[in-house]
Amino acid sequence: MRSASRPGGRTRVEAIRTARRLLAWTALGAVAVPLAVLGTAPATREPVPAPPAAPDAADRLVLTGSLVAREAQDFRVPRASSWQVELTWLIEEGASVEPGDEVARLDPGSTLDELLEARDNLRQRRRDAVERATQAELDRLARELELARAEAEAAKARLDAAVPQDILAGKDWRERQLELRKKEAALEEARMAIRVGAAADRAATASDEAELRRLETTIARYERELDQLVLRADRPGIVVHGTHPWWGRKFQEGDQVQMGFVIARIPDLDTLEVHAWALEVDLPGIAPGQRARVVLDAYPERAFDATVTAIGIGGEERPLWGRAAWFPVTLRLEQSDPRIMRPGMSVRCELDRPASAQETPR
Repeated sequence: MRSASRPGGRTRVEAIRTARRLLAWTALGAVAVPLAVLGTAPATREPVPAPPAAPDAADRLVLTGSLVAREAQDFRVPRASSWQVELTWLIEEGASVEPGDEVARLDPGSTLDELLEARDNLRQRRRDAVERATQAELDRLARELELARAEAEAAKARLDAAVPQDILAGKDWRERQLELRKKEAALEEARMAIRVGAAADRAATASDEAELRRLETTIARYERELDQLVLRADRPGIVVHGTHPWWGRKFQEGDQVQMGFVIARIPDLDTLEVHAWALEVDLPGIAPGQRARVVLDAYPERAFDATVTAIGIGGEERPLWGRAAWFPVTLRLEQSDPRIMRPGMSVRCELDRPASAQETPR
């Protein structure tokens, strides 16, 4: 005889069955909703427009270069007493100058000291020359006085010796003849002293004049050197600083420079052209007369037409770009804008490759 079911047990069983039915309906709904969505989607979708195609980079050759003026006034370090001098002052880059304006000044170093010493030597030499000339004049007067005295004594001795021998005693006559010979010898010696003294005076004067000319020439050279150490403009224009060959940057005040360094330039903006550089592998795609588009890095929105005019035959290393050989390429600008274009500005040159170069496998 089975015992009757307890109300609490039946209630628990019904709760479990209800939970199972809810889980089944939930799973069915999860499957049905995506199917319904798929069923309402259109059979075909409209194609999404593709982005515009970029220009084919293979059809263009891009070179890096800069603006250069064919004509300009270069401010070079002149020859100085020292192989290396200091750049003490340099006008601000981009400054406008007129003829005669100072652009740069170099340290005179020992040149100024040597100039002052040479001037002192010249003054002292002139004083010495004046003193020697004065003493030479006194000596000349003394020699002439001695000559006059010798002539007078010789004349008196001649008169004494002219007395006939039969009038004077033999001893007196002989003494007078001897005295005449002595006075004539003294006279000849005085005349010789005049000639020797005059020659010595001329030699001393010539030596003094030569030394004075040497000192004056030295002073003039030092003055020219000092004047050359102040670099002045010969033409109106805009000053552009040069690039230090050792440091690869613009020259600055305090830099040590050597003879021949181009510290600054005043370019003729009407003669601007582009100097670019190309690797050897790119040379087959470059030819004189080839058209190009030049874009200023500082003004990327500005582009100028250009034409290749020359290609260098010798490559050279650019230390900042690695050890590869780079070949110079010159381009003539078809138009320019002096308001914004300055020598030294970096540019990008875009060249259209010739058809033969495009077909050549790279």
